[in-house]
Amino acid sequence: MGKNDPSPTVGERTSEQALAPAGDAERQAALYLEEWRGRVNELAAARLRELADVSEVLRDWVEETNRQLDRLSAELADVSRTDAPGSATEGDTARSGEGEASAADAAHLVAMQMAVRGASRDEVDQYLRDVFEMRHTADILDRAFAE
Repeated sequence: MGKNDPSPTVGERTSEQALAPAGDAERQAALYLEEWRGRVNELAAARLRELADVSEVLRDWVEETNRQLDRLSAELADVSRTDAPGSATEGDTARSGEGEASAADAAHLVAMQMAVRGASRDEVDQYLRDVFEMRHTADILDRAFAE
């Protein structure tokens, strides 16, 4: 173990032995990291599939709700035209106050539905004037667009 002896000294062996576990630890850490990245990617993919499923259900629900709102709007518009002033026959004159209330209620519901869908106050105003033949829409618009 002299100067010409090729065997490593104690100090050299200790430093080599100290480096070997460090290399193993780095490899193990890399494997561990790789494993967890795979798990995270699997979980993320599963959550994305779940979100896509929920989004599809919500989209279908919104479409069906819009169809129902369209039917309701059409029915309310028909009711308002039937109950509009000037459309009553002599036998209906006793209900004229009730008809006006019904038309106003129908107009309010339509205004609310249009507001929920994103129509502007001016668009709703024009619609109420055209379809319901209303001259005074401010109260209905105030209630439909109340915050």
